[in-house]
Amino acid sequence: MPNSRRKLGQYRRKSGSAKPWQRLTTPLSSDYYVGVNGPPSQRPPVPSAKDRAKQLAVQLRAAVAEAKAAEARARRLGEQVMQALAEVRQEAEAVRTGVEYPSGRYECASCRQSVLFTHPSTELSPCFNCGARNYRGPKPKVTHIAPPTPSRYPSGMYECTKCHIRAAFVEGVDVLPDCEFCGAKQLKQVG
Repeated sequence: MPNSRRKLGQYRRKSGSAKPWQRLTTPLSSDYYVGVNGPPSQRPPVPSAKDRAKQLAVQLRAAVAEAKAAEARARRLGEQVMQALAEVRQEAEAVRTGVEYPSGRYECASCRQSVLFTHPSTELSPCFNCGARNYRGPKPKVTHIAPPTPSRYPSGMYECTKCHIRAAFVEGVDVLPDCEFCGAKQLKQVG
């Protein structure tokens, strides 16, 4: 750039150079000032209140549709959590109940093949003849392990009575936490 002096408003800074003492090197376009100081016919159109209302209505419809989809998904997930909690209870009960089959002669219930088990076991092997696991023979010894002391609030689905948001607790708790959404201390067990 030659040593000629240019007016400050005639050139724009390069992008990235934010220091005020650096020389301005990029000329401004002639239409830069049209939107700011130009005649009203050349200014960008301002949307009317009716247009803005239409745009907001479209956005509102989209938000309501998203909320309905999220609510349906939350309902579906809540049902899945309830099923999983029922399975957790069944698994816990199965762990607390021990079954031991004594040694002896067993007969397959479907093909009547005799099988001799020489050691006590927790599970009978399948029949060598037909593959079934149903046997007639000595009664199994069932032992029940005492469950741990129950919590004040058992595992399950809880709902806030104030905002109706649901929360699932996989393990029982002695003290209910506050609602994650509204902070209220009003959770009650559902189902």
